[in-house]
Amino acid sequence: MPDDQVVAGQLGTWSITYVVGVAGIDDGGRIRLAFRNLTDWATPQFIAPAEPNYASVRATRPVALTPVFGLDGVRPWAKTMTISIADGTLAHGDQVTIVLGDTMFGGPGMRAQTYPERCFRIKLQVDPFGTGLYENVTDLRLSIIGGPATQIVVVAPSDVVADELSWLQVRALDRWGNPDPDYRGMVSFAGDTPEGCPGAYQFGAHDRGVHRFEGLRYCTAGSRPLAIRARDQAGGLAAISNPIRCHASPPPFRLFWGDLHGQTEETIGTGSISEYFTYARDVAAVDAVAHSGNDFQITNHVYKELRESAQRFYEPGRFVTFHGYEWSGNTPAGGDHNVYYFGDGPIRRSSHTEVEDKHDIETDCYPISHLYAVNAGRDDVLITPHVGGRRANLDYHDQQLEPAIEIASQWGRFEWFALDALARGLRVAFVGGSDDHSGRPGWSAPTLAHHGVRGGLTAYLATDLTREAIWDALRSRRCYGTSGPRIVVDVSVSGHPMGSEPILTQRPVVAVDVLGTAPLDTVELRRGLATVFTHTVRPAPDPNDPWRIRVAWRGARNRDRSRALDWGGELSVSNGRITAAENFAIDNPLDGIIARQPDRITWRSHTCGDWDGVILDLDGDADTVLHFSSPTMQFSCSLETLANGPVEHAGFALNQRVVVERLSHQVGALETQFEWSDESPVDGVNPYWIWVTQSDGELAWSSPVYVTWKPGSVPPAMPMRRSASSSGRSMVIREEDDASGDRDRGEHTETPPNWAMIPTKRRTATHSVASSAACSTAAADRSCASRGTGLDRRPD
Repeated sequence: MPDDQVVAGQLGTWSITYVVGVAGIDDGGRIRLAFRNLTDWATPQFIAPAEPNYASVRATRPVALTPVFGLDGVRPWAKTMTISIADGTLAHGDQVTIVLGDTMFGGPGMRAQTYPERCFRIKLQVDPFGTGLYENVTDLRLSIIGGPATQIVVVAPSDVVADELSWLQVRALDRWGNPDPDYRGMVSFAGDTPEGCPGAYQFGAHDRGVHRFEGLRYCTAGSRPLAIRARDQAGGLAAISNPIRCHASPPPFRLFWGDLHGQTEETIGTGSISEYFTYARDVAAVDAVAHSGNDFQITNHVYKELRESAQRFYEPGRFVTFHGYEWSGNTPAGGDHNVYYFGDGPIRRSSHTEVEDKHDIETDCYPISHLYAVNAGRDDVLITPHVGGRRANLDYHDQQLEPAIEIASQWGRFEWFALDALARGLRVAFVGGSDDHSGRPGWSAPTLAHHGVRGGLTAYLATDLTREAIWDALRSRRCYGTSGPRIVVDVSVSGHPMGSEPILTQRPVVAVDVLGTAPLDTVELRRGLATVFTHTVRPAPDPNDPWRIRVAWRGARNRDRSRALDWGGELSVSNGRITAAENFAIDNPLDGIIARQPDRITWRSHTCGDWDGVILDLDGDADTVLHFSSPTMQFSCSLETLANGPVEHAGFALNQRVVVERLSHQVGALETQFEWSDESPVDGVNPYWIWVTQSDGELAWSSPVYVTWKPGSVPPAMPMRRSASSSGRSMVIREEDDASGDRDRGEHTETPPNWAMIPTKRRTATHSVASSAACSTAAADRSCASRGTGLDRRPD
């Protein structure tokens, strides 16, 4: 296998010839190829020559060769293709040829790793005597690059100040989410383009698929968010930026985005430390980043390099870096926790398992409570529990050191982790990160089943882009998490921001403002574990329109490492016909619809707590019946049933459920606002937080406002009244509910012409908890076949 350049995810054939050394190979000896643990290079198969990923083995001497793929190597090279020699021996000079992606019998080849790597390696190792002791013969090297662009992405700051210098980034990505280094498209701009942005830009070789425009001025301050459209007319690619809030003067806090979770080849990931920080800054365009490698693999030399790199890449006002590591003890002793230093600090490992130099082993801290003890009283150390390979154990918790927990990463979506924290009475923020192992912090696409979803992000409400300000936002819980998109979420309770701990004597009033990156589906308001109000933003279906149905599913096998849940299956239709079908929220290009006929579709799908699904256009009537079948769930429902609202079926795996509902043909709103007054707060602490679901399945979770309710002189409930409000975004006539919860709302929206490209919806709601028609209970959430309100219903 010569040094060569490979396009990420491409099918190909690679032939490796090993010439046996002077010792020969005994009967019972072995040859193996070792791959890094978390590469998603396709798994070789040896029984179907005409199918993808077929691998063959041949020798110049007549011996029996038996190839097996497994996990019998040593981390980080645990994946192995092992070839056992039997019924003879191999002598010096004999040759063994391994063909990865053998096409001799009609197969299409083998799929390469789906993400770039400057120096991808496969280790060729031999055990000549059958002792189980392998010697490394050589490293086989490839350079993996991004493929042809299939999408463009436009990224801008979430908050800008009129006439201040700012920036805009455009990146051209392949189907796997990698920059296309050969992209040469002409991209034109429209919408709220800032001053200094060209009308069009021709990408060149130096861009390598990513270009950042600096020195721009966003000149339109106002109440409506800005958006920039980009289009590559020749390539048929188009995109719209994340929402941008333009302020006339600097606001008290601005929204910055960060990913403080990932690692590189020095532990179990990909790429160098320098490449890691460079990608986060120049490709992902995040504002803050940290490296969090497994402590039991970090040598003192690597730790020194990590400290120096974090300092070297720190650029106040442009790019914030933190130094840290992952304390990687097993779950019974605490589980995975990221440790961050404001400035500098020592590594206190969970163990020295793969660190040969053990002279400082006495500095290890195990269990996690020992780490809390040595950092007690420090305000320059923060620790974030998360769900990775070893899920964090919240039996251990230090309120001072752990202001936040991570509930979204490439490992999955972990709302159950947030609910566990709230059930224990912990006061923590909810954040997102990538836990990236592919060298793509801040913008990490799915790889293999373990990392089956896009990486998350954290939004920080900070005074400026400095270590001090980002650190303060995290310590103060003035932050929130998303599943990856830059969804703007603003939540306050009676004027108190997320993360705060106010004491209130008057009824709490929750104010919510959400700006989505796709049309919004629902905004669910929770008080602790309970859903107290669900605000449905998506348009209601018109019963006279043709049938459009969304079948969406989510869940995970368990809370631990192998959590991907297989949903591969089909949906068939009786007494009707499928006229169109598309994927919903499918993360991995290998998943999604694989076959469609007029009466059925089949798909591949795996979920790790995230949403997947399909959207169907149907020619049918009340007698049309849908039949859903997957490895873990089967059911049927009629269109007549769906006419009355969504239908939900729950399974036995973790948060496993399927929601079937009728959709509108109208495009939904990208923003929403509402207020909700809690008529029945409970004595003690009331954590108010929201859970946002977009029409593309992406999610956001605010951090709670921890309200302590101490009733004082509470005024009587307000009678129903009619009021009107207006803004630069819309004019809304609304009716507020009285204390009995009677709902009689009239709503009229006038959208300004220059905002017609993004529909808007505003709503004010004042509901009592007991009477809210959108309330869902834990019992209803857990029912096996219950009537729901769509994707807003989630099991506790």
